[in-house]
Amino acid sequence: MPKNPALIQRFRQAVLDSGSLEKATLNAAESSVRGSPGLASADEVAIIRATLQALVKKQHLSEPESEDIVKRVFTELDLFRETSLASGLGLTPKILDEAESNVRSSHESEPVDEATIAKAVAGFLVNQGLLTPFQSSQLLMGRKKFQLGHYRILSQIGKGGMGLVFLAEHELMGRKVAIKVLPRKKVTEQSEEAFRREIRMLGRLDHENLVRAIDAGFDGNVFYMVTEFIDGLDLNQLVKKYGRLTDDVAAAIISQAAQALGYAHENKIVHRDVKPGNIFVSFNGSVKLLDLGLARSEAEGEAISFNGVVGTIDYIAPEQLDKKSAGNVDALADVYSLGCTLYYAVTGKPPYPGGDRADKARRHLDPNPIKKQEIQDNSKHSSTGFCDVIYGMLLKEPSDRYQSMEEVIDALGNWMPQDPQKTVANWVSLSPETNSHDEWKISEEDLLSVGSNNTILEQPGRDSEIHESAVPVAIGRLVLVSLVVGLSAGVLAAVVGSLLWEGSTFGSILIGLVGSVLAAGGQVLWRVVKSTS
Repeated sequence: MPKNPALIQRFRQAVLDSGSLEKATLNAAESSVRGSPGLASADEVAIIRATLQALVKKQHLSEPESEDIVKRVFTELDLFRETSLASGLGLTPKILDEAESNVRSSHESEPVDEATIAKAVAGFLVNQGLLTPFQSSQLLMGRKKFQLGHYRILSQIGKGGMGLVFLAEHELMGRKVAIKVLPRKKVTEQSEEAFRREIRMLGRLDHENLVRAIDAGFDGNVFYMVTEFIDGLDLNQLVKKYGRLTDDVAAAIISQAAQALGYAHENKIVHRDVKPGNIFVSFNGSVKLLDLGLARSEAEGEAISFNGVVGTIDYIAPEQLDKKSAGNVDALADVYSLGCTLYYAVTGKPPYPGGDRADKARRHLDPNPIKKQEIQDNSKHSSTGFCDVIYGMLLKEPSDRYQSMEEVIDALGNWMPQDPQKTVANWVSLSPETNSHDEWKISEEDLLSVGSNNTILEQPGRDSEIHESAVPVAIGRLVLVSLVVGLSAGVLAAVVGSLLWEGSTFGSILIGLVGSVLAAGGQVLWRVVKSTS
């Protein structure tokens, strides 16, 4: 067996060295533990833990003394093994033994510490498909809870304003779901009530563009909500990975989000935190609106008051920044935030990038809206009419904006593709790895303030005009270079001729020029044929 054969001996020695009890007392405690039903004789870590518990219970050792012995005796590999067996992830002593044997056999020729072995064993189990990378990292940190109700946690996939989001699997059905958890450290009376309210709101709403709630519960002092799992990217990630959206793709995505928001408004719910990170785009082209944690509801039993301003500063409506009106904002606040989101989709940055929160708040509160020309200059791909729609959503006075999500959808109708989902799916399918264009660029002018995760990835090759315009430029350069080379060669030949033979001649210069023109012409023809093939 690959475990450290000296573990029990080291434990016994550490207990006796503590001077707290006699050898006979230790032997008696260990013997009683080994005779306990359900305890595997080969699991030395469990035997040591149980023996310490028995000694503490009979007051032969104190809790601090027991913890000190554990620190001195157990290696990182021992602790990883213990946590793995207690995790409920289906890891058995046999599986761990085989993994450890494989790892140790590959390190026979070099001295390796137990911490390195533990990490290697964890990696081996991931490669075998017995653990996910997330589970592996959590086990190495001594965390062993991977179960919430009937759901087994597979990985962490997100972080919301009031909770963490995990990918999980139903233990019987094998169905993948997303689970939003309210961490204990964030639990306050207000946050708990907001989380319960979000569960109730999602439970009564049902729309194809709104993430659907499946289940909810309370496990181990943790509230959790189960929703459908969407395989895709949020709009923030989408723009970073694929570049700024064209008008038709942006219209297809934002219109679907607007339909979800319009449905929420009809049900007396204002989202109040519309932003790219809360609009999820699946790889099949469908769009889902996420996160009602900060939503304001006028429905009976769902009303709640938040102290202060809520929302995300880059996408927040001016009226949400006024403490007097923040608690009573209506659907027009979501129109403004969706406008900021649409601006981000076609420019790669929010309307007011850079600066701190106070700077951004002042610019949102400035009664003068962002200029149409600024939207046009930053979008690059978008038409004047499309930029006018964005401008209409970003007007500072609520009564001047589009007055409903239905109006927003109508305004975007001129750019709506015949099959919105297929258009979005086709865009997403053109991944950076398979796209024929050469490079993705980080434009310095697009970088946001330090610490922001909104770095812009732009793919200039999505505009075919760039590729086409590059052809004549390259040809012009080729002709110029050929003429210079031919002229230089001709002059050199003339000089050499004048030195070897009497008199000077310009025939060689003429021959060099003619040769260069013919060579350039041939290369130009070859380039043209290649560029059009």
